Amino acid sequence: MTVFEKLHKQPLRELDLTHYCLVSTHDLVKDAVQKMQETNSNCAFVTQDGKLMGIFTDRDVLQKVANKTGVWEQAITTVMTPNPQVARSDYSIATALKIMNDHHVRNLPVVSHSGEIEGNFTHHAFIRFLADYFPTEIYNRPSDASRTAAHRHGA
Repeated sequence: MTVFEKLHKQPLRELDLTHYCLVSTHDLVKDAVQKMQETNSNCAFVTQDGKLMGIFTDRDVLQKVANKTGVWEQAITTVMTPNPQVARSDYSIATALKIMNDHHVRNLPVVSHSGEIEGNFTHHAFIRFLADYFPTEIYNRPSDASRTAAHRHGA
């Protein structure tokens, strides 16, 4: 199967979509930013009763929060993006990439048909997919075959 065929057939549920953090609609902006820092995430999914209500990203921090007084103590719902674009876990990778490209987003929440969060599709998940598909080309070759170390380093 070619990579093109695999992109159009492999569902998102088969990828590692685990890198995201969750915050509640009751959380403050400062708590959401702290949780994003603790989990090394560039976004937080804002939930209520286990359902996705919105998304808060590092872009939101820069555009809506930084250098604004009083925002840090407000509810996350005041600065989140409500009803974000989502993908279903049975969507193909190609479909998810098209959604991301069409809507200019870097994080695409993956939700079940009942609305429960199943993961976060990002460029990192896509790069891992490519690395798994082309392991020899990515892991076993120098970036430029003509460039090699002149001397052995290390023990």
